[in-house]
Amino acid sequence: MVRKFDFLVIGSGIAGMSFALKVAHKGKVALICKSGLEEANTYFAQGGVASVTNLLVDNFDKHIEDTMNAGDWISDRAAVEKVVREAPAQIEELIKWGVDFDKNEKGEFDLHREGGHSEFRILHHKDNTGAEIQDSLIKAVQRHPNITVIENQFAIEILTQHHLGVTVTRQTPDIKCYGAYILDPKTGKVDTYLAKVTLMATGGVGAVYKTTTNPLVATGDGIAMVYRAKGTVKDMEFVQFHPTALYHPGDRPSFLITEAMRGYGGVLRTMDGKEFMQKYDWLTNAQVTFSTGTSGNSTIPNYDHLALVSGGLDYMGEAGIAPSQRGNEKLGWEQLWTTNIGLHLGLFSRINFDVEFYNKRTSNMLMEVPVSYSDGGYSSRWDNVGVMVNRGVEMSLNTDIIRTKDFTWNINANVSYNKNELKELYNGADEYIVGTTASKLTVGHSVSEFYMNRYAGVNPANGDALWYTKDGEVTTELREADKVMTGKSYIAPWQGGFGTTLTWKGWSLNTQFSWMADRWLYNNDRYMEESNGQFSMYNQSKRLLYDRWKKPGDITDIPRHGVYAQHDTRFLEDASFLRLKNLMLSYTLPQNWLKKTKFISSARLYGQAQNLLTFTKFTGLDPETNSNMYQAAYPMSRQFSFGLDITF
Repeated sequence: MVRKFDFLVIGSGIAGMSFALKVAHKGKVALICKSGLEEANTYFAQGGVASVTNLLVDNFDKHIEDTMNAGDWISDRAAVEKVVREAPAQIEELIKWGVDFDKNEKGEFDLHREGGHSEFRILHHKDNTGAEIQDSLIKAVQRHPNITVIENQFAIEILTQHHLGVTVTRQTPDIKCYGAYILDPKTGKVDTYLAKVTLMATGGVGAVYKTTTNPLVATGDGIAMVYRAKGTVKDMEFVQFHPTALYHPGDRPSFLITEAMRGYGGVLRTMDGKEFMQKYDWLTNAQVTFSTGTSGNSTIPNYDHLALVSGGLDYMGEAGIAPSQRGNEKLGWEQLWTTNIGLHLGLFSRINFDVEFYNKRTSNMLMEVPVSYSDGGYSSRWDNVGVMVNRGVEMSLNTDIIRTKDFTWNINANVSYNKNELKELYNGADEYIVGTTASKLTVGHSVSEFYMNRYAGVNPANGDALWYTKDGEVTTELREADKVMTGKSYIAPWQGGFGTTLTWKGWSLNTQFSWMADRWLYNNDRYMEESNGQFSMYNQSKRLLYDRWKKPGDITDIPRHGVYAQHDTRFLEDASFLRLKNLMLSYTLPQNWLKKTKFISSARLYGQAQNLLTFTKFTGLDPETNSNMYQAAYPMSRQFSFGLDITF
């Protein structure tokens, strides 16, 4: 049987039902659920809903930071900001649909505080908020004449152009969805539901775990359907778990103790009834993490592993074929084995410190290696060669220096150190000269270390250029044999950032800096501009007028005219830097102002500037470049933006 609707909603939780109610005035809606309407993640949620409603002590910025912190700073910040800022309007909509949130004697929301929140912002209905929301939405859905509820039906496949005989891959742009196949378990028949818009609101995958508070319906069916239809599946690391579960072997799902227990300070006792957690009030979080595992990499150009021939060639009037690609069909995956050990501490409910040590060993590295031209007329081919190791540490700190009713001062900082070392090359070789300037892969050294002649300055007597030999003696002769590994790398071993946020009532000032230390770049622009006449067709530096050697006794680093510049350490510069990456000032309009409009739920004015200041010894336009050689690169532009965010 084929059934047609304007909207097809698969899933009957708060997401599915609220969407159905919002679009029902635009057309016919089919709401599919694989059991009854009550069987959804929403129904079993006890604690409440987080939203900024008391602007005397709370604001959106606090809620955003709390959420980012709870998500270990890997949450999509844009999504977090959108959800937080639009939450008050969604609360109003839930109330319109009949949800009754508890209020105090003053008629204000009776706000709770739960784990992860710095303020009281949890709206609730007793300790069964989810059931209250679910029941209210069910009644609203059942009342609406344009919504058809279809229970105890199982969605099995999303319909795309694949079902019309068109090949669909994950790279296919604008994959069209026409609806879904729906199975009726009672009859065993599969019906076709066609719709202009199909929404997957099937919840997460919590039920795949042996011990969980998630309802048994959370089996990830919808996620699997989207994946099979070549849709995008992301953020699978986020799985809802409640830490306040009563563990009892064999219970599925586990009994959920209200989340408010943490926010209000549930009392933990020893077996003999004594309280003990007060001894650890200063320690709000302590975790030791360990992980190890391997992954692969196959990032070489497509088909480069194949030996190919091409036709269409002409030889003495006759068509022919000839080898067009060397290939190597024995290529395998590049392998990366990573081991991480981490410590995560929370102190006094306002200091969070993380440190993580890692060791990354890359073997069978994919690299183009030289071969004899006599072997097919090619100079190189892809091969699995070598071993490289990266060891280092990453640290971060986030803390509220001051936290009062109206004012908060937060600082954050992060720093990382990485030591890179090449352990092996191909065929027992110890070194391999790379086809780029000043580079050589050498066992025992970093892959980003410079390989150059060392500049010794200018002879003050005659203005000749001087260099160091491999043994450290001064010479006037530039020789390839005197090149050495300099110990200086274009990949900074030290890098990080820091920033601060000041909030006062509706105002917020945020600054963020980034930095790199012990980073070096070869300044090719100086090589061209201080060439002493070799590249006189290009712009030349004014230093050739003022600082070049002119007479005996002159002390300078630029030789006399006619002594051309060379690719040596004279142009190797310290590219360490400190940069003001972002500066933002914003003001969130008071909620009592907006209530008078009766249609604006939130509004924020802001001004932002990026890349305002850079402090560095590097003489080029920008020290933050991806190459080992700086040449004619545009610097990061200063950007200024002003805006108004309004949520209706």
